[in-house]
Amino acid sequence: MPGLLQRFLPREEGFFDLFAKQAGDIHEGANALLRMLEHYTGVPEQVQIVKAFEHEGDEITHAIFTKLNQTFITPFDREDIHELRSQLDDVIDLIDAAASRFVLYRVDAVRPGTLDLVKILVAATAEVESAVRALETPDNALKHRIEINRYENDSDRICRTLIAQLFDEEKDPVQIIKWKEIYEVIETAVDSQKGMGIITAALVAGGLRHTPAGGKLPVPFWVIICCHLAMGGGTMAGGWRIIKTMGQRITKLTPFGGFSAKTAGGITIVANAILGFPVSTTHTITGAIVGVGATRRLSAVRWGITRRIVWAWILTIPGAALFGAVLFKAVAHFRF
Repeated sequence: MPGLLQRFLPREEGFFDLFAKQAGDIHEGANALLRMLEHYTGVPEQVQIVKAFEHEGDEITHAIFTKLNQTFITPFDREDIHELRSQLDDVIDLIDAAASRFVLYRVDAVRPGTLDLVKILVAATAEVESAVRALETPDNALKHRIEINRYENDSDRICRTLIAQLFDEEKDPVQIIKWKEIYEVIETAVDSQKGMGIITAALVAGGLRHTPAGGKLPVPFWVIICCHLAMGGGTMAGGWRIIKTMGQRITKLTPFGGFSAKTAGGITIVANAILGFPVSTTHTITGAIVGVGATRRLSAVRWGITRRIVWAWILTIPGAALFGAVLFKAVAHFRF
């Protein structure tokens, strides 16, 4: 019966080839960015080479979307195909964005350490390509996921070091803004797997998912989807409200005040990272904004709103802990 159904309802396997082609395009784009920085001449022309890979990635993305709409039975869930297509497209977009900023910001020379960060990006994209090519055999993808997570940690460390050096060595605030954004865009292109890795490891440690023979554990697709839904839903539900509160309701920020608060927050985060103290970006920037507003006069800060924010922080930690415990007890009844 299953063989008869396959004759009448064949499953389209061409998605794997398109995903492999898309991942290969990402790796070539990262290599083009590295070559541009290693031979920093004729930069606008080399940026166009990177952009050509981005355009090719868009065409592959459209091809996957078209095939998805034309296919009745897919090799795995449609939502997962759409999400993987979107994630891969985001990576090449970020690589193109990083390359374009060297022309947009009229960067004359590459700062020391930038090549190290881009080399990690290239290595991570190579692992992504290998992981995508292993989609048909998920048990072989674990080693690539582990390597991607390691590169993500390395990129975090190097990015923080480079930003710290930037604040120490550079005196021109315009150059600080330019290079800080360049570093963060490159690092963001690498930083994509930590959440899924942590959740998958927790499932194994809790006995909710067992490692198959050979010690190779694929990341469950429902974990990937839940991570993206949580992040996207949080941004949709409260992201704009947070931005509005930070920029308008705590105190009225001028462009100069916004620059001062952002710079102070960045210095504080880098300093705490060097010292090994965990800090929240939102908490840090809120404190910086309050400090900027208080320099004009204390009444310029809406202290009622600030108090509510502080109480929200105090209540969030035990509330999240309680919710996590209840959710774990509920999920523990299931076995994957």
